[in-house]
Amino acid sequence: MTLQVTPIFCTTEKCFSYLAVDSRTQCCAVINPLPGTVDAVNAAVAAGSLICEWILATGNHPKGRQAAAQLTAEHICARTAGPSGAGYQLELDDDHSVRLGHLHGRAALNGDHASYIFDGKIFAGCPVTAHSTVGRADPLNRLSDDCTVLLHHPIEGGLPQENCKRSLGELRSSPPLVI
Repeated sequence: MTLQVTPIFCTTEKCFSYLAVDSRTQCCAVINPLPGTVDAVNAAVAAGSLICEWILATGNHPKGRQAAAQLTAEHICARTAGPSGAGYQLELDDDHSVRLGHLHGRAALNGDHASYIFDGKIFAGCPVTAHSTVGRADPLNRLSDDCTVLLHHPIEGGLPQENCKRSLGELRSSPPLVI
């Protein structure tokens, strides 16, 4: 596995943006862009001499579109993508393939929300989307129970970073989360 993930917490929105980097190529994607994380994302991209390929939205919230516009203005190679009707450059279909450097990922849509699966990690917009993503059929058996599910919204009290991760097995065996 070559995917390195940096969670960036947005205190105003109380959720995460993620910087996902293919360590072999230094290509990166920003997943779940938020206005409160743009400066931190830009600083991390500059510090790592990264090539920002994707701005991947998990929903169609106007604040996400605003952050995506700010990031694409700074990183001219970046393309924006998200669920249909969200207003991004590329409207994703369910099981749409997304390539990040050498890594092949895919989008899993649930209505107007998207999750992204890269290198044994699932980036889910919310616990409900995560549960529907892990519950779907996986004909190629690419998702094992030890895959990490990274949620954008912390679901319990305590420090956000400690409760935004779940294993796929944990989510599969638990009742659907209600937010």
